Amino acid sequence: MLETLNRIVKVLVAPNINFHVPQWFSPHEESAGNGKSALSGINHPKVFIAYSWDDNDHKQWVADFAANLRQHGIEIMLDQWYAVPGDRLADFVEKDIRSNDYVLIVCTPEYRSKCESRYGWGRYEGDVITEEVYNNQENQAKFIPVLAKGTKEDSVPEWINGKFYIDLSTSEHYEYGYPRLLATLLNTNNSPSPEDTRSSGIPVSQVPETFSSVTVGHQPESFYNRNEDQAEYIRIPGGSYIYSVTGKEEHVPPLYVAKYPVTNKMYRAFIDYLRDNRDGHGSRVSALSIRKELKVIAKRNLWWPKFGDHLYEGNNDLVTLFRSKFEDDRKFNGDDQPVVGITWYAARAYCLWLSMLENETLLYRLPTEIEWEWAAGGRRTKGVQKVSIWPWPEEEGDLSYRLANYGSRIGATTPVGSHPDGATQEGLYDMAGNVWEWMDSWYDAERKYRSLRGGSWGSGSVTLHCNFRSVVSPLERVINLVGFRVFRSDYFPSS
Repeated sequence: MLETLNRIVKVLVAPNINFHVPQWFSPHEESAGNGKSALSGINHPKVFIAYSWDDNDHKQWVADFAANLRQHGIEIMLDQWYAVPGDRLADFVEKDIRSNDYVLIVCTPEYRSKCESRYGWGRYEGDVITEEVYNNQENQAKFIPVLAKGTKEDSVPEWINGKFYIDLSTSEHYEYGYPRLLATLLNTNNSPSPEDTRSSGIPVSQVPETFSSVTVGHQPESFYNRNEDQAEYIRIPGGSYIYSVTGKEEHVPPLYVAKYPVTNKMYRAFIDYLRDNRDGHGSRVSALSIRKELKVIAKRNLWWPKFGDHLYEGNNDLVTLFRSKFEDDRKFNGDDQPVVGITWYAARAYCLWLSMLENETLLYRLPTEIEWEWAAGGRRTKGVQKVSIWPWPEEEGDLSYRLANYGSRIGATTPVGSHPDGATQEGLYDMAGNVWEWMDSWYDAERKYRSLRGGSWGSGSVTLHCNFRSVVSPLERVINLVGFRVFRSDYFPSS
């Protein structure tokens, strides 16, 4: 009991702790006696973070990283938070390395140098970890290298060089590596029991209301999202194909893809949420918490260095910043027409909002080009090939106005799903024509433009090919040809 009180006092008196934890999340709200979050139902793993104090910027990076993990339900032991003057650091480190469920080893060139030159604190910490690695053969997964700077060759010490590592060394690597690390720590890669097909990571109040009666293993073929006007998401099986951009074989894991592009009605719910600051079906998400999360994203350059400038241009008025430029245009503002006239950032913010409603930040997202191309035209049963020319099955024939809205024939977008014969084999509508769709991928190496896929109501026939790419600045919002579709990670673990 005394030790617990001492820990509490240390947290309260520790100076300048900036957790960056949104108001909607409380990682220590537990149901009685079971050690699980009342929000998520996931056990809270205890994690010790080992690192070197390279400089103040790196110390802040580690603190932000730790706060991000804590935000997602990980119990963190970090010296910046808990060690106070008078503590014997050797005891602090040795005890926590041995007693916690995981040890994250934050690797930088300086950390490796200190460990291998047998210099300073890195030497002692390295000795303790090395001893544990060799003595704890039954739980080798406990120690996870995390690359924060440099390359694996110049940052990861030799004694853990053979381990699988997580690369967070750039904003792009962070965005894709962090969810993998989180899934490992929360142990969400294991298959659920047959009687429980819901993801343990989704609060009961936010679990999609309706599932298809047909499942693949433990995975439903589709689900409906109550937070998105019962939007249907369809499971696209994983597979390999020859990617059109590089000519190389790519493997795509199973994904859930929205049946339709996001409509004006769905997008207005997001804008109204920001305007009215509603509570979101009893969740803790608010306009304020979304704004705070966007500021963290801007600070870390997770979306693009220029996003910070864009965010502050709006003077924290997210409604004005993200509102469609064609909201008042009768040609494009019908409830069931796809939303147009929004920036790439607005599309990402919509995905962030959906994710936060389910107590995550990266659950819903824009697709990469590799994922989109596979979902649109991947050949599921014919081995590793290039994608089909058109999204619809071959028996539907070549492109025609029966299959898609293109070529300025109508002169505007049509309600989503208006061309059912043009759906993909799994039932995704409007993958060709109607609106271009924002991709998460950069088009160019200089990272000035984001890719678009799918063609639009004003596009020529060749742009509707599954492998055709177009490009626009992520800041662009005056074009009435561009919308977006939401993908969701395959949160029903593979059987």
